[in-house]
Amino acid sequence: MNESLSGDTSGLLADATAQRAVAKYELRLAVRDLSARGLKLASKWAAEQLLGLPPGPASAHSSLYPRVEFTEGDGMDSMWHDQLLFARTLLDTGEYQRAAAVFGSDAQAVAELPAHAQFVRHYALYLAGEKRKAEEKAKLSGPLERCSVTNPNLLTLHEELSTLHERGQLDGFGLYMFGVVLREMKVVSPTQDPLCALSVLLESVRTYSWNWSAWLDLAEVALQFDTIPEEVEGPLEHCCCPYMHRFFLLHLYQSQPQGGEAMELVEGLRETFTSSLHLTAQEGVVHFNDRNFKEARKVFKGLFESDPLRLDDLYLYAHVLFVDSAKAELSHLAHIAVKTDQFRPETCCILGNYCSIKGEHHRAIMYFSRALRLNHKFHEAWTLLGHEYLELKKTGAAIEHYRRGIDANARDFRAWNGLGHTYELMQMNLFALYYFRRAAALRPYDSRMLNSLASTFEKLGRSSDAIRVYLRSVAVQDSEGIALMQLAKLYAAADEIGKAADCYQELLETRGLDQLEPDVRVEALLYLAQACRDSGDYEHAEQYAAMLMDYSGPEKEQAQAILRQVRALERQNDSAMSMDMADASMESVNAGGADTSGSFMLSP
Repeated sequence: MNESLSGDTSGLLADATAQRAVAKYELRLAVRDLSARGLKLASKWAAEQLLGLPPGPASAHSSLYPRVEFTEGDGMDSMWHDQLLFARTLLDTGEYQRAAAVFGSDAQAVAELPAHAQFVRHYALYLAGEKRKAEEKAKLSGPLERCSVTNPNLLTLHEELSTLHERGQLDGFGLYMFGVVLREMKVVSPTQDPLCALSVLLESVRTYSWNWSAWLDLAEVALQFDTIPEEVEGPLEHCCCPYMHRFFLLHLYQSQPQGGEAMELVEGLRETFTSSLHLTAQEGVVHFNDRNFKEARKVFKGLFESDPLRLDDLYLYAHVLFVDSAKAELSHLAHIAVKTDQFRPETCCILGNYCSIKGEHHRAIMYFSRALRLNHKFHEAWTLLGHEYLELKKTGAAIEHYRRGIDANARDFRAWNGLGHTYELMQMNLFALYYFRRAAALRPYDSRMLNSLASTFEKLGRSSDAIRVYLRSVAVQDSEGIALMQLAKLYAAADEIGKAADCYQELLETRGLDQLEPDVRVEALLYLAQACRDSGDYEHAEQYAAMLMDYSGPEKEQAQAILRQVRALERQNDSAMSMDMADASMESVNAGGADTSGSFMLSP
């Protein structure tokens, strides 16, 4: 277990070098503690952050933070130590049930085990159940049947762990295991039971902060709520490591519309973990979520070049390349990933994106499904599968996979948005409205979500609601110009000519003629020419009509008609002005003649 630091170091922590020394010492202990318990992913993550710290002087704080010896046993007597070593070897070879049996199954005997041995037994029992669950799922074909399969060891684990929790015998790792069991049993909220996954996992990270797996499971539980619980997002009392809470919040905010806060966390952590590849990946995710694809691509490319064999976050790079339509670069990435490890979930996701960009949707489905088989917690694959089925117009399968994605992460706006588009395709607009609303609530500053919602309001005949949402989309800088175009059409349909003309004018100014689709360009120029003609602004009417003369279709004939009308109106105006001037001159002459006759009258 992690050794606590002495209280007389508080003054030393003010120094940045000392803070890094503390983090380095704690991370070394964490790698040892996590490895000793078979928590491979958490141990790898801690070791990677250890390498992310800048190297310091070999003698710096050596007396305060001695070298960590990688030994097993935590002071247990030789009998338990030997059994623990044997159980660990069985864990490493995948003999989970046998590893659990090393320590016996008697409840009283289990209660008397050291905390380290208790965790290894419970972890082995949990993994044995997960293995059994996967085997049972493989025998079933129906999605509902597969969803009903559970870990057969959960009840035994719950009974043992709840008893140990009541007795206060669970350390940070035991609490983590208990939280995982409660999560799997769907006891996640305090409204269900005060002793729920949320509260137990919080207790776990407060007791032992360096277990990254515990933080990830805490995030998974927190994302099942409509809003992030305050006790998770706020400062954690008694948390012995503020760094880990910041890493956790950064992970949590990647699914939130809080890109600014996420980038602040990245920059703050970068001051300590100057070379962390994990932080580099998170920086790329922040740019991707903000739709800053150019910067995201640059960051991920640098990450890939710095360590091409690191597959952990490369599927995110594949998403960026897919959105950017970079087929050649995505092909190269897929080639490297397959050469590195073709049976990693990340590799399958990269291959799925590559097949999708080539239009090979059936192959993409195969790879995304394989990613889920390799790691059932690779939740994003559910949403990607939904996208592929939607491309194939298989709406039933798309709905099923989007819903599975929402079950895994209720705050995945892409899954909610995908469901909206699926029901929109089925012309079930009331259902689509509900799902687009959920997506827009999760991403209130994303113009894509707002435009989809407004479009559904249009289809339902709710023009005022559509206008309200399109205006919000314009306010958050709709980069595609969809909102302005639709606003112009809605205002034109409502005979609000001035507002419609303003929208078309702003569309031309913000997007530019060259960036607009030809039909949109023609529609905007034609409406503005007509509006200027009707308002008497003949100069601008001629300018807009002249721009349409470059086209060869019916719009050219309409432009010619507008020009003829404008010139005719100008001639009428000139004629009317001439007549008015003549009348005014005549009146002036008449008035002047009367005065003259009076002035030249003879004196009597």
